[in-house]
Amino acid sequence: MREYTNCKIFKFEYNWKELVDSLEGQEGVPITPDPSIWRMEVPAYSEIKKSWTEANYPDSHIKWINFYPEVHYTTEIDKLLCKHFGIRYRRSWISRIDPGYSAPWHWDVEDDPEDYDNPLRLSIFIKDCEPGHIFILGKEDCFYNMKEGDGIFWERFNEYHIGVNAGLTPKYMYHLKAKKI
Repeated sequence: MREYTNCKIFKFEYNWKELVDSLEGQEGVPITPDPSIWRMEVPAYSEIKKSWTEANYPDSHIKWINFYPEVHYTTEIDKLLCKHFGIRYRRSWISRIDPGYSAPWHWDVEDDPEDYDNPLRLSIFIKDCEPGHIFILGKEDCFYNMKEGDGIFWERFNEYHIGVNAGLTPKYMYHLKAKKI
């Protein structure tokens, strides 16, 4: 693993192409800044939305698609990763950012953050990145031109991060939240 400020990089071999191909015909769940799809009674959501508004971030540029296990893909990869790293599964999803969109600076809001003792997160590039596919973690770690199966292991699951697609093809990433055991 390569060390970075907030994370470690690893390589995980899997049939990522088959997984991505299985998602390409599915709609997934669009995530946008529309308050009707967020739990605005949770202060963190309002805080994130406020930061985007204050930065004059155009709502029309904020969009990503989430795919969820047992709805859009099997849990096989979740089980393999948990076994490989010796961790306990919490939840997972796959995100797709289409060209011209981003998931601006945010952290992942949890309904019950107290339930996350010993938290960690894995984010894996499940398709070779092309020019314009960018993932930034914290203030110092920028990932660009990553290869299929390259992953980021970060222990602060609520670290600020951003996903950007200034390229010409969809950008896919797999995300797993887990607990150390």
